[in-house]
Amino acid sequence: MSTTDGARSFEQDGEARVVQIYPRVSQDTAAYCPLQVSSHDTARVVIHNAVVTLGLDSSRTYSLLEVREGGGEERPLDVGECPLERVLLWPAEVQKWHPQVKGYYFILQQRADKGGNQAETSKEEYDDLCNLPSVTEQSVVEALRQRFYKHKIYTYASNILFAINPNKFLPVYYNPKYVKMYENQPLGKLSPHIFAIADAAFRAMLNRQANQCIVISGESSSGKTESSSYLIHCLTALSQKNYSSRVQRTILGAGPVLEAFGNARTTDNNNSSRFGKFIQLNYLESGVIRGAVIDKYLLEKSRLVSRDKNERNYHVFYYLLMGASKDEQQEFHLLKPQDYLYLKQVFNVFSLYSALFDWIVLHINHGMMNRRDIEDSVPCLSIGVLDMFGFENLHTNSFEQLCINYTNEMLQCYINHNIFTLEQEGYVSEGIAWENIEFTDNSGCVQLFSAKPFGLFHLLDDESNLPQGADETLLDRLKQQHRDNPFFVSSPKTEPTFVIKHFAGGVKYHIKDFLKKNSEHMRPEVISLLRSSERSFLHHLAASSPQALFRWGVLRATIRILAMFKHLGRQRAELSKTNSTTLDFSFDQVSSGDCSPPCLCFLKQNLMNLHSLQHIVGLTAHSRTTKSIFHPHRTTKPLTVSTQFQVSLGKLNQTIEKAEPFFIFCIRSNAEKKELHFDEELVQKQIKYMGILQIVQMQKSGYSAKYTFEDFFAKFHILFPRGAAANPEQITELFERMALDKSTYQIGKTKVLLKQRERRQLQDAHNKEVIRHIIILQRWFRACLVRLHFLQKKDASLLIQVCPVSSWLLLQHSVNDLRTRMKDLSPTESIFLTATMQFRDTIKGMYSVQPKIAYKDLMKGYHNKVNSLAGPKEKPEVSLVVNLFQSVLDGFIRREKKRGESEPTKATKTTKKRRKKDKCPDNPLDHLFSTYLVNIMQSCDLCGSYIWGMEKAYMCSACKLICHKKCLSKIITNCSTRCDDSLPGSLHFGVEVCVLTSKANPIPKVVELLLMHVEINGLYTEGIYRKSGSACRARELHQILETDPECANLENYPIHTITGLLKRWLRELPDPLMTFSLYSDFLHAVELPEKSDRIRAVYQKVDELPPANYNTLERLIFHLVRVAKEEEHNKMSSSSLAIVFAPCILRSPDSDDPFLGMRDVSKTTRCVEILISEQLRRYNEKMQNIQELEYAEALAVNQLKLKRQNTVRAQRKVATPSSTPHPPRLPDETDERTLIERIKSIKQEKVDLACRLPDLEQEHSDDNLDSSSSMSTESLEDRLDSLDSEGQ
Repeated sequence: MSTTDGARSFEQDGEARVVQIYPRVSQDTAAYCPLQVSSHDTARVVIHNAVVTLGLDSSRTYSLLEVREGGGEERPLDVGECPLERVLLWPAEVQKWHPQVKGYYFILQQRADKGGNQAETSKEEYDDLCNLPSVTEQSVVEALRQRFYKHKIYTYASNILFAINPNKFLPVYYNPKYVKMYENQPLGKLSPHIFAIADAAFRAMLNRQANQCIVISGESSSGKTESSSYLIHCLTALSQKNYSSRVQRTILGAGPVLEAFGNARTTDNNNSSRFGKFIQLNYLESGVIRGAVIDKYLLEKSRLVSRDKNERNYHVFYYLLMGASKDEQQEFHLLKPQDYLYLKQVFNVFSLYSALFDWIVLHINHGMMNRRDIEDSVPCLSIGVLDMFGFENLHTNSFEQLCINYTNEMLQCYINHNIFTLEQEGYVSEGIAWENIEFTDNSGCVQLFSAKPFGLFHLLDDESNLPQGADETLLDRLKQQHRDNPFFVSSPKTEPTFVIKHFAGGVKYHIKDFLKKNSEHMRPEVISLLRSSERSFLHHLAASSPQALFRWGVLRATIRILAMFKHLGRQRAELSKTNSTTLDFSFDQVSSGDCSPPCLCFLKQNLMNLHSLQHIVGLTAHSRTTKSIFHPHRTTKPLTVSTQFQVSLGKLNQTIEKAEPFFIFCIRSNAEKKELHFDEELVQKQIKYMGILQIVQMQKSGYSAKYTFEDFFAKFHILFPRGAAANPEQITELFERMALDKSTYQIGKTKVLLKQRERRQLQDAHNKEVIRHIIILQRWFRACLVRLHFLQKKDASLLIQVCPVSSWLLLQHSVNDLRTRMKDLSPTESIFLTATMQFRDTIKGMYSVQPKIAYKDLMKGYHNKVNSLAGPKEKPEVSLVVNLFQSVLDGFIRREKKRGESEPTKATKTTKKRRKKDKCPDNPLDHLFSTYLVNIMQSCDLCGSYIWGMEKAYMCSACKLICHKKCLSKIITNCSTRCDDSLPGSLHFGVEVCVLTSKANPIPKVVELLLMHVEINGLYTEGIYRKSGSACRARELHQILETDPECANLENYPIHTITGLLKRWLRELPDPLMTFSLYSDFLHAVELPEKSDRIRAVYQKVDELPPANYNTLERLIFHLVRVAKEEEHNKMSSSSLAIVFAPCILRSPDSDDPFLGMRDVSKTTRCVEILISEQLRRYNEKMQNIQELEYAEALAVNQLKLKRQNTVRAQRKVATPSSTPHPPRLPDETDERTLIERIKSIKQEKVDLACRLPDLEQEHSDDNLDSSSSMSTESLEDRLDSLDSEGQ
């Protein structure tokens, strides 16, 4: 191709291409980076985009090199040069896709420094701080800084994650493909990521069947809110993908709503959470998401009426102002957001907004509830995500900051208890050599708040309950009771403040309004005002009991309905006086009278009722704000805010103590909210007070893997010699035999303690030993099987040698017996009729995969059918029945030949069969796109621009590529999960399916040959896929099929040799037919509780297979359906076929752990059985429809025949003189045309359904209803011509 040709094609492609950049930086970098490059992009722009996409250190200098011809010279591009101009000079076949093997590609390389050395990092990069040679504050800060400037914001300390807030969205981190990337990966195998923690928690919950909790810690503006959003996003994506869509959509959609009403901009944070939340995701034991519950804690209300400079009110007010239309702005006299200094005029009371927030949380929880939880007591597991408000030290700290910082003290105490106290107590109890690691214990500060009777909160409550309580009196009592407490510092008497020494530093609190904020009551006049409103919504806000309000609502609705019926009754009585019209009970119409009754509608499935309301209120009663009405003469005092807050925290503490914790520490990068700026002093301060240095030392020195002696021996018993026991001596011998470093393990009194690396080493050795034993068992089993077959053949040969004469006499007697009954052929006729009728169904199935059937194959198939139907006494009649069928078939062929010679050749109307796996316009280049509601901000993989939360995008379900709808037309690269068609495909075994297929041959040749041979010759063979053939014959046929399948004469080989090779072809696929990438999805699908959900989920995942795999699987399942259809003869049911084929087409991607695949055998078998059984049901249903359509067609043809006969008679009567004054009326030609059209329609419907017999598509996805078909090859015009001749 010339340069001008290339330029012209480039213009036609829309002036944009995807260019593959291959980085030459480090081993951790991706293999290549696809970038969308326009004709105007320079090398400088491409280098910048590649550095950002790959997450490289932007402080380094890079160059772009062009490689032409493999191993040739590498030409550096100038920064102002356009890379696409170079691409257009390449050969045409590499311009759109240029893998390195083609010899034309680009390399991204770091430039050499002035000294001539490669600009590599001066210090080694550590993604796990436990690998640092020396753990000091400076080394930890330096490691975090290096990673931060390479856009690597996540770092491990064993199984603990540190996340530094970049104050900027990084597009390379959170797209759906990263969820897929970290799924089922051991923690630490890939680069640190928050998705890895989510996956580890999810897998731990399933494997150990124990509740998990992810605790997020950090000060305000450290990124906790975003981290919790990412965790929820990943945890819902891991749980059965799209199978519980309603619950998942509600869970993901709740985040933006809560942020709108509960988050605000502060001095330190643009999206600061002004409340704490604990989101508990509930799962079935199989991992299917069941529902979720949100507990909220202490919403800040003072922000509604006053706030510091540079802060804003809650986001929702600005959303409402910005989203209001011009008409709404004029109607409600709305100003611009910046014109509102405060909203005191709008909200007079704090409690009203708090009640509104409670109402929102209540309805969100109801939407996330699974109604079966009310009726069924199904055991569930859970993963909790704890996102509490961060530690705060503002310019003015009041009651809210006191509660917030107390929460952080409790959280820090919980972290210390789990990471240090429990762990080290366990080491001491085991008696191992251990040097205690000191940490800062803040339990004394917690006691300062909560201890009875003189803790801060208890003194506050006492003062709040006094009629004449005052803030100044409270301050005096605090100073008096805690003057000797090291965590409490009194301020001068002239200043109404006090200081508490928190773990994160001292905080000065202003005592003003403490008592007022601690008492939350609605005044009687406000209650009266709200309850007098006509809006039921305002009644909800003022209700102290949602259940009582709901009962009153039901009663009011009942009274209104009765009143409406009375009104309609009066209308009917009035109408009956004037006319006899009937009463219209369609309540969707509006009455024409003065009183318009309300419309009735059907209740939605998830609408609230009393039982569901009571269930939700019971779960979250401790976190709801008290709606007590203030009354001066009330005898019982309502709960104060601090009391209710402590109760809520107590219940939270009980919940998380019952779960296994994961920890995420969020770190603030700078105090100015600058993007990608690392303030070493601020980070070092956080590292110090959070105890990160001690945490790293603890994780580095500790032992993450712990087993009791019995558990260790049970797990790794195969590594022990025969006769070994679970005792320390045997375990020590094993470690010495494996040459494990003695510093990496210890053996205590009852447990074995190991480092994570050594545990993996043991697991690898265990897997290898298991595989070795499996191979030995296979050899032994195969030897026994061959021996058994040999003995069977030996016995059979001896029997034949002894009884040849008897066998001949028996056959002669049968033939003679048949001759004596020549006059009475009812048995033969019976077999003939039965076999012919059933064989017609077989032909219909064969037609759907091979419309042209050879004469030899037809006769052989019919012979096998007759042979299967004939009993022992009817075997001699098989040949007679076959001969009779052959004579009928030969007569049909002779008539067809004569008619073809006598009649002119007609243009045959070809039936357009359904294209397998059609590509719709929205699914270009093998991608499988569907609409995707974004819940966390992501980036388009094509244009690079942001996709905002709650915006709809398109996502490929296979490769997880995400983009805007407008960018679909820009895609010019194939789906990454699909194979490269340029790969060599000369072999037929052990290569990817797509290499062996094409548009002309959607099914691999070898597979189609083997399947057709079995369907013609082996459907009635007992144990067709259960028994194995000769290994020698199999090797011989394999060599032929490997080189040239069309030259193979399958007739020369036993049927079990053919079936064995089919299974071998499936087993040797590099990527199984149902693909490694979808393995876990298929397993999740079969774990769904409802049968209909399981079927729908399995079919949904089948639809995500690559086209070649989809077509081949569809053909294979249809073949297995035909085998199962003849279960009476071959003894192969759907379940037995699934047992045989599941290991062939649905294999575990983790080949290193044989136990993992063995554990999943029941699930893989169930998945394949679902496909076979459901397809068999649909096959029978369609065949029944075929019979009904054939019957309808026969009736229509007979009617047409009678009409034409009547026409001939009428014409004769017209031609003959008659005495009647009026001649007979001729039949209407319109009726005849209607019948012809009906026959055509039925025939087309049958043909359409014939092509759809193997369909694997979901039933609800079909636009047209399933219809039936018949295999008659006679054209409608020929049938009509024969009717004409008969009529005459």
